[in-house]
Amino acid sequence: MIAASARNVVMEFEGGGGRTRVLHGASIEVPAGGLTLLVGPSGCGKTTLLSVLSGTLAATSGEVEVMGERLSDLDDAARVRLRRRRIGFIFQQYNLLPSLTVAENAAIPLVTAGMKLSEASRRAQPVLERLGMAAHLDKLPRQLSGGQQQRVAIARALVNEPALILADEPTGALDSETSAEVMQLLDALNRQGITVILVTHEADMAAWARRSLLFKDGRLVADENNRKNRDLTPITRGSA
Repeated sequence: MIAASARNVVMEFEGGGGRTRVLHGASIEVPAGGLTLLVGPSGCGKTTLLSVLSGTLAATSGEVEVMGERLSDLDDAARVRLRRRRIGFIFQQYNLLPSLTVAENAAIPLVTAGMKLSEASRRAQPVLERLGMAAHLDKLPRQLSGGQQQRVAIARALVNEPALILADEPTGALDSETSAEVMQLLDALNRQGITVILVTHEADMAAWARRSLLFKDGRLVADENNRKNRDLTPITRGSA
């Protein structure tokens, strides 16, 4: 099964007295069950492509399919339902609400789907416990380290039991040791069958994935097979 695909995707934005093209006919295909990196320098279009795959941005032209659904066939409400039911999101900035506890922050996707906060928080607790956050359920984000906050963000992505996780620079704000911990978590989730597509500008993160799709100037320029053996010890990056 193909988890996500883009065919000849063009993305243009209005602004500055004209149109700026960010994606120039990008085409990718991501099989279900993989951990795939979208790699390239800042501004090359990889985050835009992730947004197109999520359905939060509509491509100017081209075809996008996610979890068997052609996005151009879906109206806005159907795209929202697809995201809520099948996709989890992880961001570089943790985007935790400062007035909510760890359990409440992780429960947000269930609340937006109509569940009461108290019940949603109870549903989120086992996910947080799996991620080593059992002792922090009632803490506020300001009481957590960066790595702990990212664990809450990962729990939030998992609480709706998604088949696909889209991660945008999830280690970009972390030091090398914490980055390795987060990538170990994502690797473990992938081994459990969740497809992961991860955006990064750091080429050495390729040690964590079987496959890297390299982008430059809005185009896919290389498709690399990284690791024949997923049990190899990944390299660690330098200090952030």
